[in-house]
Amino acid sequence: MVAPPEIVGSGLAALGILIALAAIATAATAASRPSSRWVFAAIPVALAAGRMGIAPGEAVEPVVAMLLAAMAGIAAAASSRRDETMGRLFAVFVAFVGGRALYETVWGLPSWAARVRESAPTTTQGLALLTRLEQGRPYGGFLTPAALGGFLILAVPPVAAWAIGKRGSLRALGLAAAALGAAALAATRSLSALGALACAVALCGLRGRVRPRVVAAAAAAIGVAILCAGLLRADAVFSPAAGDSPWRLRGGNVRIALQIAREHPLAGVGPGGYAEAFPQYRRSGDNESRHAHNLPSELAADWGVPIGLALSAVFFLTFAGPLFRWSGDLKTFGFGLSVGLAAFALHNLADFTAFLPSLLVFAAVSRGLLAQNVARDRAHPGVRAAWITVAAGLAVVAVSS
Repeated sequence: MVAPPEIVGSGLAALGILIALAAIATAATAASRPSSRWVFAAIPVALAAGRMGIAPGEAVEPVVAMLLAAMAGIAAAASSRRDETMGRLFAVFVAFVGGRALYETVWGLPSWAARVRESAPTTTQGLALLTRLEQGRPYGGFLTPAALGGFLILAVPPVAAWAIGKRGSLRALGLAAAALGAAALAATRSLSALGALACAVALCGLRGRVRPRVVAAAAAAIGVAILCAGLLRADAVFSPAAGDSPWRLRGGNVRIALQIAREHPLAGVGPGGYAEAFPQYRRSGDNESRHAHNLPSELAADWGVPIGLALSAVFFLTFAGPLFRWSGDLKTFGFGLSVGLAAFALHNLADFTAFLPSLLVFAAVSRGLLAQNVARDRAHPGVRAAWITVAAGLAVVAVSS
């Protein structure tokens, strides 16, 4: 969140080192978990897929990010569970990012737009930058406003649920942080993020564990935010046939991903290959995109249909599954985390936040925090050594890339 790898290149190095240290510190128990075997098995598959792709060099970052996220999640699952500490930490994250986003909306972006306007930009890049700034949609340090929305729909629900279960000043501070994050989410005007959160809330209602009036109130609030976002972006949202309509542009991205998958059904074009193959399939009026804005389509294009569909199933079962299996208290950090993870998963049906290392690792750690009820056996020394070797190797690759 401070230096996302997709924004600051050196952030991937820092992320790799931190995750390696966490993996080493928890190696005794992390390497014993069944999920660690999938990491070992995934390495040769990922190497083969990268070498067979149309741009092997482009495969390094997505493969390393995927493996680092898996190791981070497993390390989180093997660590000591402290919901109270995590609740406070998430509240700080949400307050910091939310406050920064609102600052950008109210003062930062208009001020920067005025400076760019005074310089009288004439280049296409300068005019595009000015247009982005004048939209007033905050980034909060992330790649896009929708990416900021992706973080907030993942982090705000656990803070809200945790705060509701507290009393006194701690409850007030937690709810204030959640409100700050909710306001920042509305400021992003990301219909995909707001819609994903609305669907996650609806799933809670379908399960029957949350009171209907609570679900209705939450759905109404999100619905108002969606309506306001649509009205503020009327030209883009309510005109699907317009040239700059996000619906039309994203539909074109998905179309291209499916065309790539149809022409490369077995092995795909390799991890990260969608961005390289995109120009070959681009039609007049399509945008320039490195991602398909739809996770199953992009995975099928990159990895081939069989592996792409399998990875998609694992992704949704991993991140959306906990919400359906939750049976504990609703006024807890864990329940809110399951709602946020489900929203994160659903968001990737209309965006690409799972392909951003910062959000993928954050989601994986959050998922690991929910998996700590498994008995923690100690791994065999040989397996532990292999686990540490993999962690160190990924850190070296992250630093060198």
